Order: sequence, then C-alpha cells, then structure tokens
Amino acid sequence: MGNAIWLNVSLPTWFLSLLANPFVFFPWSIMASLGVLAGFSGVLLAVRKREKRALWALPPLIASHLLVTIAGLFRGQVNEGVDVALLIFLAVQILYAIGFIVKMNGARLISGALCLFNVGYGLMAMFIAAMAFPDIWI
Repeated sequence: MGNAIWLNVSLPTWFLSLLANPFVFFPWSIMASLGVLAGFSGVLLAVRKREKRALWALPPLIASHLLVTIAGLFRGQVNEGVDVALLIFLAVQILYAIGFIVKMNGARLISGALCLFNVGYGLMAMFIAAMAFPDIWI
C-alpha cells in the first residue's frame, strides 16, 4: 500500500518537475511540459468563462492515478504482458480526449488545452507504471 501512495504523490511531482528541464526525456518530456502549461491555461479559461463542462476533463486524470495506484500495488510482480495494457490505456486516453474536444462545441480552446494536459499526464502515468510493474527504474 505504501508503494501506491508514494507513486500517487510522485506522479504530479515528477510531472510538474518536467517544467524545470523539458529536454530530460526528449521528446516525451516536451509534450508533458506543454501539457502542464496548457492545463494551467485551460483551467484559467474555464474558470473565467464559467465553463462547467470542463469538469469532464477529470475522469482521465483520475484514470491516470488509478493506473499508478494499481502499478504501486503490484510493484515488482508483473514482468511480462503489461506493455499492451499500457498502450491500451494511452489509446483510451487519446480517444476520450478526442471525444471531449468534439463534445465541447463552443469551448474547444478550453477542451483542447485540458486534453493536452490529460494526455501528457497519462503519458507520465504510463511511464511510471511501466517502471513500477517490473520494478525496474531508470
């Protein structure tokens, strides 16, 4: 249980730390850094325009933490077969983002910014889970 809590705290910390050095895991860290900036601007725009539909950007964020929690609970116990599940996770994140952007007719700038954040956050969660499942860290 401690691993799951530690990884859930580490996910946003490591994700935000990419702003300090966006070229550390080039090109993935560039997307994550852009995602942080886009997420902040998307939240600010949503609050300014009082766009309540922007709350539909929360399920992918919750899914990312759920993935990291599962990876923390099974840390070091899964060595094979996790790659396909992680790619499916990322594909679902991207499909949700596309659907969210389409549904947010009239607020596509807000939804696009929030989706860029969520896909970058999901990519970071996938990266952490890929290391946590076999317990091999870089």
